Amino acid sequence: MNAPEDVALAQFRRELEASSSWDGFSCKARVWALQGDVLRRYLCARGGHVAKATAMLVNTVVWRRQTGLTFPITSTKEGGFFCGISPNDLATQIRTGKNYHHGHDQWGRPLTIMRVKRDCDGAHWRDKLRFMVFQMERGRWLARSRAAGTSQTEESDTSRAPASLGGVSWLFDCSGFGYKNIELRLARDLASTLQNHYPEQLGLLLIVHAPWVFRTFWNTIKTFVDPVTVRKVVFAKATTPEELREELSPYVEPGQLESCFGGDDPYEFDPDRYMEELRREEERATRKSGQCIQ
Repeated sequence: MNAPEDVALAQFRRELEASSSWDGFSCKARVWALQGDVLRRYLCARGGHVAKATAMLVNTVVWRRQTGLTFPITSTKEGGFFCGISPNDLATQIRTGKNYHHGHDQWGRPLTIMRVKRDCDGAHWRDKLRFMVFQMERGRWLARSRAAGTSQTEESDTSRAPASLGGVSWLFDCSGFGYKNIELRLARDLASTLQNHYPEQLGLLLIVHAPWVFRTFWNTIKTFVDPVTVRKVVFAKATTPEELREELSPYVEPGQLESCFGGDDPYEFDPDRYMEELRREEERATRKSGQCIQ
């Protein structure tokens, strides 16, 4: 950060420490909110306006408590992952393979893979939103662990991790997207949740195999998406794996890209193995009381 930004950050910290809005909150929530990377993200999201950033961050702390989320202070593989939402409560959705983490982009940010054609579990939109929150929390944990120099599910070079901790990129496979997948309420609430409580967290949104009906849907929902976020969206024109490989290579190395998208990674989602990994992460976190705390 430059000198003016350092001054704004220091002022932001003082405003938060002195705020009466903390009455009734645990000291752990305050420690989480006063972390440097958290302060920077919220200040950046409000264009350096301290009062607006303060209101936004306090609102997130309230939201996290109401949602039952933890206030993570450190993030390491050894410490495990638990955000307050158990994967066991989301097992039906997780096991479909409609949304999972695998690989990372060119900047070291974890990839969240979304497969529309696997969204067949019939979950209510509120349950889907809760699942997406869980995925954002785990994506942030993976990113912070990686940026701290801790490798996650694959052996890889962590030296290219982004300077800003916590960023996550998404690869959205729209194969099979139709009118049945249009959920305006979910899209609107998800956009609001991400913008208000996960600012500066999206690296890229790579969209592949998008039919015209999805593009029409996107033109509707992007009206309530922040313009900065809209600029991070990349629509791939490729239709074959070979073409996708070439088009996505500036964003994801072939070795980190699944073969179905033209990459060299033979990974195939296995619901049993994936659930077992999530459960091990939760067990490690709950054994170490200082890693993810309320």
